[in-house]
Amino acid sequence: MYNGARYLERALESLLGQTYRDIEVCISDNASTDETPEIIRRFAERDPRVRYLLNEANRGLVENHRRVLAMARGDYFMFAPHDDWFADDYVERCVAALDAEPEVAYVHAETTLVDESGEVVARELTRQRLQDPSPSRRYWDMLVVQGGVNWYGMARRSLFDRIAPYKPLPRSERIILTELALQGPFRLLPDSLYFRRVHEGQATALRRSRQAETRVLDPRRTGWRTTEFVLVAEYALGFLSAIFRAPIDTSERLRCIRGYARWLLAHVPGLRLADPRTRSLAIEQTGSAMLPEGRTGIGY
Repeated sequence: MYNGARYLERALESLLGQTYRDIEVCISDNASTDETPEIIRRFAERDPRVRYLLNEANRGLVENHRRVLAMARGDYFMFAPHDDWFADDYVERCVAALDAEPEVAYVHAETTLVDESGEVVARELTRQRLQDPSPSRRYWDMLVVQGGVNWYGMARRSLFDRIAPYKPLPRSERIILTELALQGPFRLLPDSLYFRRVHEGQATALRRSRQAETRVLDPRRTGWRTTEFVLVAEYALGFLSAIFRAPIDTSERLRCIRGYARWLLAHVPGLRLADPRTRSLAIEQTGSAMLPEGRTGIGY
């Protein structure tokens, strides 16, 4: 996190109030200049499960994510944002699902969208077939279907050592989720359990500019490494390399490669994928509040 004082207390209360008590909350603070350190220290004094690392400088969002992953000591792991929150039984239900099904790679809930004040706006519908036993189907749906799966589900900590590291690349969370989908099927929890606050201060609001988002991900990435061509090429190569890292048989690997080729060809002018799920997020309005103008959702 960085300068998240406005929403931080609600986020920490959500995590420390989980019905599953055997957790640690690892916080990597990217040299915040607001009241963030004071808020965290106050929570840490009350609850020994809070572990706090204050970085000497802002090294970007990606390095911060890597640091909390390195800090984590549990068998299961999930990232958690400073501006969103979870239902109080979210962790318990994720753990139960992973305990019950060793083959499952990732457990998550649908995203409930709320506005800056916390009023429910809508929910993102999940249309991916990520519970399918076929790795190539899961791969295809992660490639082309927008929304419906989020970055704040739970996986076995050991899986993160088998996949590519999080990279300072716009939307590289989607590459990580694709790698996890090739490790095993996902499980989608029913009910509203994850609440994502949509506001102009969040990193995903910068997705109008790849260069602006890259500066937040890693301020040290500059020059030719932030050109449109390089960023897009690295993004595309991330999905290709995931195929060859995955523990899947040859026939499934070949199906993934064919799917990847179809996806690339669809970016040629005049061509497009026939799959209707590629064209937009599926958002169901559930409240009277409205998203900020131009923001119909921020799913992966």
